[in-house]
Amino acid sequence: MVDVVSLPGMVIPQDQQATLAVRAKDGIDSVTAESGKKVDIAAGGDKNGYKIYTLKFHDLGPVDVTVTYAGGRRSVLQYNSIKPIADLISTHASFLTTNQQAKTTRGYNGAFLQWDMSRQKLVTWDDYPGGGWKQWMAGGSDDLGLTPALYLAQKNLIQPVQSEVDSVDYYIQHFLLDYLQAKTSDGQRTWQVYRWFDGKDGTPSDQGVWRAYNYTHIANTYFTMYQLASAHPELTTDFTATQYLTMAYNTLDAMFNDIPQPTPIGDAAHDMGLMGESTYPDILAALKKEGMTTQATSLQTLLQTKFQKLSGEAYPFASEASIDTTGFETSYTLAKMFGSTALADKVQNASVASRGLQPLWYYYGSDNRHMGESWWNLGYETQLGAWQQQDYLETYGKAGNAAFDDQMRSTYGAYLGGWSNINAGQISSAAANIGAASWQYQSQLGAGEGTWSFMPMLNGWWAWSGEADLGFWGGLRTASVDVVNDGVVGLYAYGGDITLTDGTYTIVPKDGVQQRIHMFNEGGLDISLTGAQYAKARIAKDRDSFSLDLTGTPGSAPSLTATNVKDGLYAVTVNGTQTSQVQAASGRLQLNLSGAKKGDSVTVSKVPTDDGATAKPGAAVLSSDNGNDTGLKDGDYRVTMNMWWGQNAGQVKFYENGALVSSQKLTTSTPSAQNAHIDVTGKKNGSCTYTAELINSKGTTTTSRLTVVVKDANPGTPVLSRTGTSGTGSYTVTANMWWGTNATSYTFYENGKVIGSGDLTATTPNAQVARVAVTGRDAGTYTYTVTFSNAQGSTTSSPLKVVVAG
Repeated sequence: MVDVVSLPGMVIPQDQQATLAVRAKDGIDSVTAESGKKVDIAAGGDKNGYKIYTLKFHDLGPVDVTVTYAGGRRSVLQYNSIKPIADLISTHASFLTTNQQAKTTRGYNGAFLQWDMSRQKLVTWDDYPGGGWKQWMAGGSDDLGLTPALYLAQKNLIQPVQSEVDSVDYYIQHFLLDYLQAKTSDGQRTWQVYRWFDGKDGTPSDQGVWRAYNYTHIANTYFTMYQLASAHPELTTDFTATQYLTMAYNTLDAMFNDIPQPTPIGDAAHDMGLMGESTYPDILAALKKEGMTTQATSLQTLLQTKFQKLSGEAYPFASEASIDTTGFETSYTLAKMFGSTALADKVQNASVASRGLQPLWYYYGSDNRHMGESWWNLGYETQLGAWQQQDYLETYGKAGNAAFDDQMRSTYGAYLGGWSNINAGQISSAAANIGAASWQYQSQLGAGEGTWSFMPMLNGWWAWSGEADLGFWGGLRTASVDVVNDGVVGLYAYGGDITLTDGTYTIVPKDGVQQRIHMFNEGGLDISLTGAQYAKARIAKDRDSFSLDLTGTPGSAPSLTATNVKDGLYAVTVNGTQTSQVQAASGRLQLNLSGAKKGDSVTVSKVPTDDGATAKPGAAVLSSDNGNDTGLKDGDYRVTMNMWWGQNAGQVKFYENGALVSSQKLTTSTPSAQNAHIDVTGKKNGSCTYTAELINSKGTTTTSRLTVVVKDANPGTPVLSRTGTSGTGSYTVTANMWWGTNATSYTFYENGKVIGSGDLTATTPNAQVARVAVTGRDAGTYTYTVTFSNAQGSTTSSPLKVVVAG
């Protein structure tokens, strides 16, 4: 038997790699990929009794990886390779806007309808292919029709595109306000929600307004548009932020107070968990912020009553289905709101128990409903439930034990797993389907199960988009780089790359959203952006400072929130220049980033308390040893700060091109000299500018700028020669790089085509040599070049011509 740990999961985006840890009683022999699939597998040594490997996937779709152990026994791990999450998020949003919104004179104008990948077209009332319940499948309502707009609104809160915002507003104006919520009483809109479009324009034949499950999706769409209009006032919207918030409240008020009883599913608003109720704390906070205190009090009272009912039940997860996981989200949210750790624990235990950790991409983290049958994998609760588990770990989790590690693996496995449902060519290669979504995966393959026998299948994937967008909405709200000290692999960043150097973590996000970091390994420090994204973060291990390099298109009102920080005063610098100060209290600070733009580096640093200093630190100078070791300015060097004499500093911060790269504590012994350094590696040809701040309780002293020029980062130039007799058509082409920056790989070309490649051992500035044997060449002239490469770049030789006589 093989023990397997795979991080971040079994679904691996192509801009990330899997860290695989395996062990077996009689040892591990090898780890190999299935034939025909390109997977880079590298051994990483032993750790905590496991063999560690890294896996980089290049081909989309399922990939089998075989672990051979105990002298020939084999175990197969089933991975799935997907496009980078950021690409999937934007591609799907564009697809929804372009292909899934109905533009018609019928009553479903503006609705988002299902896409059928088997026919490459919409599933509409007027072009219905048959099978299933037509009102549900083509009525533009319920989870199928109401959540695409919700996903679009949430996506645009992160990364706005005006045409996509317009699409949501068109849906609100035409399908919600003109149809589903058009009911009036005494001339006033009731905000009740008709069930669906059922073939009748104007108002549906079915006048029922009882389906509470519809209300939450609509209210959340309005609320997310409120958030978007608040964070991005530069966008054009059909309503003001306050109007969207009012519509959200009115819809919830109608759900709780105006659904006539009895209904076919009972009093669901009060007695059942409804998908999407996780937003209640945010909605209440917004109502209070906007001065809508009466509405906030009313909603709070309703929610407290619902909490009291659910918390008193042995099984507080009631649903309209017999075995379901849709109630977890509500019970957890109310437990957190009203202080019931016992209920929160009950939800977490039930949720984790409903998910697999088998090394199979369609089970790992997947929501296994209906007793876990293999015809319902990667449904929307996979990611919607990941939100609940993530929030639980942030709020109640105790990092540093095996139970936490398993729950973290389950949670991030679920987050990644749900993105498999967006087609980038791995489900359907048809150009018309790129960006479409599959409802879910059926790992047993074959035809649809039971009443779903009508569903077209694409190699196990349901061809209709169904409820997938509800899951993606949950995914967007779950997204985070989660940093842990895993009990097997050690320091690890789920959803990002991480290094720890000179007391500073450097994080490059790959979670697809790039707005949030949670440091489970450092006191739960949580940093989140609204209205902006980041490309790189640097966080001091002592939590006294952090910096974010902004990217994307920041809105005109972005903000930053950090929790679990140290209380006290913090200095804010942008691109190395202090712009403001902010106070942290009760472990929380919030910062307005108005005016921030792509490329800005924002640093937040704790201002020291009284340390006995009588003046700000003395002046210091920076220097570098660039080129001193080998004579080559090759991108590896040390930058040193020296304060030769004067008032000492308790802290020094190094900045590279205005971005914080290191924060270090200093020992004080005024007026003695102080020094500190950073080691810089892997810079490409170009220049970098460095400054340092020396800080004590009396102030900050900034050094003059130091510019370091790198011009020898690329490998030295190789020279080609030929040995052997060209007249026979067989000879050896040799590449010599006599002195210079070393390469780590080489590639030989003959007439522009690759004829050989390999790895080189770098020992700069020593000579390197590479050879390729050429045989069986016909008469003619052949031109050879070789390219030497390293992580910083490549250098190509001058051509060598070889004439083979006839």
